[in-house]
Amino acid sequence: MSTPSSAHLDDSSDDFSMHSDEEAPVLTCTDPSLGYQKYFNCKKLSDVIIKYGSQGEHTFHGHRVLLATQSQYFDKLFNKVFTDVKEVVLEEDDPEMVEVILKLAYGHQPQSPTLEGTLENVLFVIHLFEISTKYEFSEFEELAVIGFTVSLNRFINQTANGQGPTFVELTTIIESVYEIQAGRLIESLIQILTTNPHVCAFRTWDSLSLLVLSVARQESRFEGSLREEFRKVRPSEHEALDAEMSGTS
Repeated sequence: MSTPSSAHLDDSSDDFSMHSDEEAPVLTCTDPSLGYQKYFNCKKLSDVIIKYGSQGEHTFHGHRVLLATQSQYFDKLFNKVFTDVKEVVLEEDDPEMVEVILKLAYGHQPQSPTLEGTLENVLFVIHLFEISTKYEFSEFEELAVIGFTVSLNRFINQTANGQGPTFVELTTIIESVYEIQAGRLIESLIQILTTNPHVCAFRTWDSLSLLVLSVARQESRFEGSLREEFRKVRPSEHEALDAEMSGTS
């Protein structure tokens, strides 16, 4: 086995991990050696049908014990007294993200696995967090938090180095995190905005400063969180930041 790079992160249980190198970072979940992959959408031993899509047009042949051991939502659903659940309908969710969590549950790599610093990759892990939280896949939720931190830092670093993304896109990320009220991602977002060396000095970058402050004025929770965090990590400057946000500087 090759030595993991510095970007290789593992949970202590080794049940899920984020394996990456400089060229091809990858999200993986559930140890493939357990042999679950061959049962992905397989009628063999299947005891539940999952229908998803806006009209339930997609069908997945699932296995209750596998899903229940990874998701508290499915565990509670399948263990209802006097209820033998044979079919589950998930009509309100993005079918692509449903497929992602099912693939992760069965040890497959999702189709959008990279954690490179692009807007698409950052939004992908935000959506992964959202659906993992909804269906209580706690390990996938944790994976999404780690993935968000890695991909957003890469996004910011590449932007600062002029390698592709723009700081205008940062507002889309901020708005997406607050739109789904993703508590743990909000914590990670605020930490990155106040500690990443390319952003913590954003007040000296006029264009970035205006973008961040414009979002702060539209989203009171973000404004409050940002102010509070700056009071902790940069106490000498929080008064100036307050004045800037209030438009009184």
